[in-house]
Amino acid sequence: MRWVIFWSSLWLLGCWGVVGATLGWVGTGARVMAVMTAAAILLLWPIARLSWIPPLDEHRFSSDTHLRPAFEACALIVLIQFVLWPLGLLGNWPPAANAMVTAVLLGWALFAAALLRLGQRGGGMRRSGLAALLCAVVLVLPVAHGLIAAPWAERVAELAALPAIWGLLKADAVWSTSTITAGWSAALGGWAIVVVLGVVDWAGKPREKVGAG
Repeated sequence: MRWVIFWSSLWLLGCWGVVGATLGWVGTGARVMAVMTAAAILLLWPIARLSWIPPLDEHRFSSDTHLRPAFEACALIVLIQFVLWPLGLLGNWPPAANAMVTAVLLGWALFAAALLRLGQRGGGMRRSGLAALLCAVVLVLPVAHGLIAAPWAERVAELAALPAIWGLLKADAVWSTSTITAGWSAALGGWAIVVVLGVVDWAGKPREKVGAG
């Protein structure tokens, strides 16, 4: 986990320098930095982890391996608080906006953690498919209304993680709990699949008969 925090810190420092030098820190610059921070958690971290995941022993439960993606997600959420709250002062958005953004990020980060947990169960093809799914959720959903001419597509685009965070930090933002429930619903769905597959594996394992001998 320390390597996750180390590389994430380098990403934040790099973004801090680039955004500060190009856009400044007032208004738009602070919002761009917040979105880039979210992109690191929702896209860069899980894809990097999917490229290398320690082998998982399904015959032995260990919270250090089975729940590591969730632990890493929570650690990253704690880390970005050191960036998000100072940005709130620079961007002049209220503390409640930071709380909303944190809730949105935590839900989608746990969804990404569920995908990582599913990636622990398979080989390269499954991990590539999960990485493609993650890219679709993070990058394609925000432009869904431009790809599909339907009212629901625009609503889906608004609920996607990055547009939701961008919208929450507007000066005249209208906050809605739907932006939070979207990410948490995805997280609950992902971890429900993890639990179901785990139960199926457990039920299918051969067991020694009591008294056999």
